Amino acid sequence: FKSVVASSLDEGGEEYRSFREYGKNQVKLLYVNKEDKVHQIMELTVKIRLELDNDDEYRGTSLKGVIATDTQKNIIYILAKKYGVEGPEVFGLLLANFFLAEYSHVVSARVNIAQSSWRRHVDSEGHNHTHGFIGEEHERTARVFKERNKPAEVLGGISNFLVLKTAKSSHVGFWKDKYTTLADAHDRILSTRIEATWKFADGL
Repeated sequence: FKSVVASSLDEGGEEYRSFREYGKNQVKLLYVNKEDKVHQIMELTVKIRLELDNDDEYRGTSLKGVIATDTQKNIIYILAKKYGVEGPEVFGLLLANFFLAEYSHVVSARVNIAQSSWRRHVDSEGHNHTHGFIGEEHERTARVFKERNKPAEVLGGISNFLVLKTAKSSHVGFWKDKYTTLADAHDRILSTRIEATWKFADGL
């Protein structure tokens, strides 16, 4: 049979149960619940590990039983849309049960989920924003340069500042020509990472 050299550790440093196990890494899922005026969000990063009842794929004899990692990704999105996402543990159990029930040749299913932390934006008047969120992993930065007998140069900043709006972000009226396929979007999700630096005019 075909000779295969394989590592016993996956990309995250976690040990595989056997050479029959494989799966999909780093599936990003942003679940937005808009049933109420105040939107609720949950961002998950999902890793799937499926163990099959044969090692045909490892031996290079057949891919017949392999559930493609792209299919695994699709299933994550389909189940999230169909059943919602109550929490990482509940959703992980939903996924594991689905793979075992849907595919009789799957011996075991491991699901690892990391949940990103977001807090609701509070406006200048102290009101909670209905659809604006801020990631909680940002850093405040400062840079100071001082020469003898000269004023200090002081710069403030922020790094890795995550901003998310689940509604009321439009992108319309841009240049359109024969190469353009993108349509105007009057209401869409806005998500961005901000790196900003500002200079104090008179030191501090």
